[in-house]
Amino acid sequence: MPATLSHFIFAQPRSLRSNLLFLVVIAFIPILAFAIVMVILSARNEREVFERGATERTRALITAVDAELKSFITPLEALATSRHLDVGDLGRFYEDAVRVLKSQPVWRTIILSLPSGVSVLNLLRPLGTELGAVVEKRSFNQVLKTLKPAVGDILFGPLTQSYDFVIRVPVLREGKLTYVLSAVIATKSIDGLISPQQLPPDWIGVVLDTRNRFVTRTIQPERNAGQLASESLRAALRRSPEGWFRGTTVEGWPVYTPYSRSSFSGWSVAMGIPADVVDATLRRSLLYLVFLGSGLLALSLLTAWILSSRTAGSIESLALMARTVGSGQHFPSETTQARITEVQVVRDALLSAHELLKRNSAEKERIASRLQLALQAGNIGVHEWNPQTKQLIWDDRVRAHWGLSPGAPVDFAVFLRGLHPGDRPRLKATLKRALDPASDGQYSAEFRVIGAEDQVQRWIEARGQVVFENGKAVRLTGTTIDISERRAFQSELERLVQERTAQLQETVGELEAFSYSVSHDMRAPLRAMEGYAKALLQDYRDRLDAEGKHWLARIAQSAQRLDLLVRDVLAYSKVAKSEIELTLVDLEKLIDDIIAANPEFQPPQVQIRMVKPLDRVIGHEAYLTQCVTNILANAIRFVADETTPVVTIRSERLDGKVRVGFQDNGIGIDRAHHERIFQIFGQVYPQDKYGGTGIGLAIVRKAMQRMNGDVGIESELGRGSRFWLIFNGEKDVAEPSHTVGRR
Repeated sequence: MPATLSHFIFAQPRSLRSNLLFLVVIAFIPILAFAIVMVILSARNEREVFERGATERTRALITAVDAELKSFITPLEALATSRHLDVGDLGRFYEDAVRVLKSQPVWRTIILSLPSGVSVLNLLRPLGTELGAVVEKRSFNQVLKTLKPAVGDILFGPLTQSYDFVIRVPVLREGKLTYVLSAVIATKSIDGLISPQQLPPDWIGVVLDTRNRFVTRTIQPERNAGQLASESLRAALRRSPEGWFRGTTVEGWPVYTPYSRSSFSGWSVAMGIPADVVDATLRRSLLYLVFLGSGLLALSLLTAWILSSRTAGSIESLALMARTVGSGQHFPSETTQARITEVQVVRDALLSAHELLKRNSAEKERIASRLQLALQAGNIGVHEWNPQTKQLIWDDRVRAHWGLSPGAPVDFAVFLRGLHPGDRPRLKATLKRALDPASDGQYSAEFRVIGAEDQVQRWIEARGQVVFENGKAVRLTGTTIDISERRAFQSELERLVQERTAQLQETVGELEAFSYSVSHDMRAPLRAMEGYAKALLQDYRDRLDAEGKHWLARIAQSAQRLDLLVRDVLAYSKVAKSEIELTLVDLEKLIDDIIAANPEFQPPQVQIRMVKPLDRVIGHEAYLTQCVTNILANAIRFVADETTPVVTIRSERLDGKVRVGFQDNGIGIDRAHHERIFQIFGQVYPQDKYGGTGIGLAIVRKAMQRMNGDVGIESELGRGSRFWLIFNGEKDVAEPSHTVGRR
């Protein structure tokens, strides 16, 4: 809606009567628009029906013209079969042609021409007279090209001294063109074809040749014969062979014209229908609509005027009551009954509002008192600043935060001078961001203040909101709180945390040293225990019974398993705490080295296949060797009886990372245990059957975490397992190597 119209409708105050009258007019506009649309649609429908009827008339007329032209071809084709032409007897043929000409009252003459275009016989000249070339060559050339009859264009004949047209047929002997036989026909033969269509007297019917010249026209056919049709009709015929358009006649009269061109003769038929006749229905309907709409609008305006007069008095009384409510004066309880229900409802609402306002006013006073008590109890100061006028308003609690006495004058310079020099740039930046219209206008900051009068340093927390109007900051309102005690408590708490952290780190270091010492000290007696048990089995095998051998084997096996457990615990501890340097690792070479160093990973016991090439990864070679070794060991350990382990290793790139997969044909792991197996001692299957310490996969996870990678599994019971390791790829490293500290 344009701004001016919007201002006129919504901004300018007007009386109720004016509003009602305006409402009637506004409500009447869509009804009038709908009526106009319906009238136009109805008129358009009538015009379409009229157009279809006129087009059908045009098609009927062009059909009649084609039929008339074809009726001229039949006797001419019969004459073309004369046997006298077979022997070149033009004298006898001349006599035959005269007889045919007498039977055709609208024919002017008959002409016989050679294919070269030279005429050898013309009934308007004695036989033997030297004749020239054919005049109308388009149809003549058409006969030469197609060997079929053709209709020529209208021409002024020098012998007939009139506008005529020609019908031509080929004279064929054994499929070869020997002559072209032509009949010159008067245009009056076409004049009578329009009359049967019973056109209204103000319509204009025309027949055009292929050059868009009049063959006949209902207005002065003799005078118009041979003239070019109007430019609008010629343009329409160039666009399409049939249609409907609005244009002008050669006299300049506006007309609607249906037209159609014959595919047989190339001639066209058109009808000029006066534009006033076609447009009369729409004009008449619109005129009726104007008269009817004006009457209804006048009646509606009169009704609105009467109703507005009745309503105005009631509205004025309501205005008086509203002013009374606004001023807080006594509201009269007895009022006369309004004649309009809605006005009476408003009166009752004003009475209720008056009582509600009194209660709300008292409640506001109580809330303001409580708020003031809360601000005072919390030592919360309230401030307001206008960035445009630079006006600054503080209450006395904010003044106290800045070390000022109550009522001391303040401005923005006082605010800045009170800030600690170390915090001043940061607070300025915070205010600048809050004052930016692109921000949400909120700000929160903690800073130090040096008291202007008492020189005491205080920690202040400030929060607030900036109000924007038209893209400019016009008001900043907020609160300040003295948080000096809280900051002192936080500083003390941080000191205690640092102190306790240092003590804890020292204790952890001592525990780690102790665990290393215990682990190393434990391995010596374990190895001795295992060695003694094996020595007894070897040296005293013949003296021991079966039970003794069994228990010695159990002792050796338990010592070996406990030693393996201690080694795995030491390995896990080493992975978890040491610093490592990550480098680019050739995964194919590393796996080949692992297989070569471990006979249990070699055929025929196991089949390990690498789908090459494997991507190079960023990792720690020793840790990566341990990860791959543990995964391969699990793959060949957890298989069904009598099954040869098969492990397939392949790599792929995913979102810039490298994922290395280890697919085995083992017994699989239930989904419920997928997370458990990566925990320390997270074994799922019996240790006495499959062995292991339950720490191998925990070491893999910890090592992958240290190498900024990850490990996971996809498995189901009885369907094998697929372990995968995720590394940073070769292109993800900016330096040749980098160090990862203890985490």
